[in-house]
Amino acid sequence: MFSRHFTPFKLPALIFIPSAAAFKRSIGAKDPRIKLGVDICFSGGDPNFSNLTLGYEGGACPNLINCVMDNLAAADQAGLSAGASIAAMLPTILALTGSSPVELIQLGLTSPLRAVATCMFGIGLPSRLFGQLRTHSEQGGSALSDDGEWVQVWNLPIPRNVSAAQVALRLAVDFAVAMLAGFMLWRNYVVCSITMVTFRCEYSWLLLAWPAACLMWLVMGMGGLHALSEDIDTDIDGEPVAWYTIPRLPYIYRKSELGNAERKYLVEEDGDGRPDIPTEYERTFEPNRRPASRMEGGHGQEIGVREGRMSLLTVRIRTRHPAMWGWYEATLETIAVGIYLYATIVLGSILFLTGQQGIEYTVSMVLSLSAIRIVVLIA
Repeated sequence: MFSRHFTPFKLPALIFIPSAAAFKRSIGAKDPRIKLGVDICFSGGDPNFSNLTLGYEGGACPNLINCVMDNLAAADQAGLSAGASIAAMLPTILALTGSSPVELIQLGLTSPLRAVATCMFGIGLPSRLFGQLRTHSEQGGSALSDDGEWVQVWNLPIPRNVSAAQVALRLAVDFAVAMLAGFMLWRNYVVCSITMVTFRCEYSWLLLAWPAACLMWLVMGMGGLHALSEDIDTDIDGEPVAWYTIPRLPYIYRKSELGNAERKYLVEEDGDGRPDIPTEYERTFEPNRRPASRMEGGHGQEIGVREGRMSLLTVRIRTRHPAMWGWYEATLETIAVGIYLYATIVLGSILFLTGQQGIEYTVSMVLSLSAIRIVVLIA
């Protein structure tokens, strides 16, 4: 039997253990009233269940549930119902808070660690679910035909580091993201260790299968992206880079790799007599909008403007067939919906989670995912 001390490295193994031996549970360990009922049952203090086998194994756990519920007051039983109802709302809240499927795949290209932490409990469901399967396709969008080939284009901003402080800040943010994801995983383990799921009470790992399924979804999504593509071209500020080197780019100095830190622009005076200097957005996302080398005639002076703090990563995905991209997104969303339904069913079927514990669990999970999405914007 595994130790009750849980670590994330045990998670893949727990999913394949079809018994109560995944880790030790202690029903009522966080609530004295439930604990008292459990102690009465195991000590044989309830004559109605003295001749029955009580335990966490298959065939014995239903007897334990009946015995504990028989020794709880009606008010306490109502509190357990409230706890399950509150916890059942968690997957819906996280689906609204989390990043969309395509956004998570994009994040997986630039920062696998942040993608794992973000999707571990919250694959966001887009407002237009299965929008790629609409009957009449819309004009425009990011999918376009390029020289007879179907190309999906992503323009993703990534930081340009010019100092050690910026690299240290990004590492600190990654550490905070990892800690928040670890906290969410630990909270899930705590709930697993003090509760049962009514329809499979002998399985102690059902709730932990939720984050495991999310991680498997991310792996399948990244693998499917390469499977449907004939070729994936990536460049940063016009310089070709290999896709597998992209995750390390935000952690190195790239000023020397990008060449001159200034770009020449031909600017004219605006109505107030001030030079109309390109904004940082134009310098990052529209670098060729007003360069001096492409300006035809006109009046003004040529000036050098320092580049912004962000670089533009362009990803061009050539699919094997025009329809494959729509089916790829639809498949990702279908699996995400299945994971969402699984988590909702499991959390709605939990026993021995009090109303207070349900509130603490739900609030801590939502705040942790929200904090992850906020801190990743810092660096």
